[in-house]
Amino acid sequence: MIHFGDILKRIRDEKEYTNEQFAAAYGVNRSTMANWLANVNDPPIEFLYHLSLDTGISMDNLIQGKYIIESQDLPTSLSATERRCLSYIRRMNPAGQELAETLMADLSENSTLQK
Repeated sequence: MIHFGDILKRIRDEKEYTNEQFAAAYGVNRSTMANWLANVNDPPIEFLYHLSLDTGISMDNLIQGKYIIESQDLPTSLSATERRCLSYIRRMNPAGQELAETLMADLSENSTLQK
């Protein structure tokens, strides 16, 4: 079973925030965020709404823990930024994924040409 604190920790780590920075980014005090991260209690629905808007993760996926499951199979050889980009692309609808893949291919081709 995936606990909500585990999801929050993953998001915090992807944003490369400290606990204090993470709490400040969402307008809560450090001890409240610490309790959420430690699974002492769960955040209110308003927090989930803002987290969903900020991360692009649906509230359903946040609550069900699908975000963690989907991001666990990302290659570990990638940098944190590359892993975060792939994670965002996987959460897009099919049209968004196709556009992102096209852009990535174009960027890769341009960087190869410049070398």
